[in-house]
Amino acid sequence: LVANPGFEDLAGDKPARWDHFVQPMPGADAALSDKAYGGAYAVKLHIPTPYEKEPVNNWSQNIMGDFGGKTLRVSGFIRVEEAKEA
Repeated sequence: LVANPGFEDLAGDKPARWDHFVQPMPGADAALSDKAYGGAYAVKLHIPTPYEKEPVNNWSQNIMGDFGGKTLRVSGFIRVEEAKEA
């Protein structure tokens, strides 16, 4: 259901079929990373200092279909470096 789940297909310097949002802050970024669990790429969010309010930074993708009454399970791996809070 998820297109390009391993982030391997690229559109320029971003993974194809994925969108990202990063709340504006100096140094905050969403980008490809070569620190993948498997394959060549992963995606990352870099936030240099905590936001005053809860951010909504994310990588996302719309999944289209008739899923009413069904359970969708998505799994993945998260790597954290130098996190002070989450």
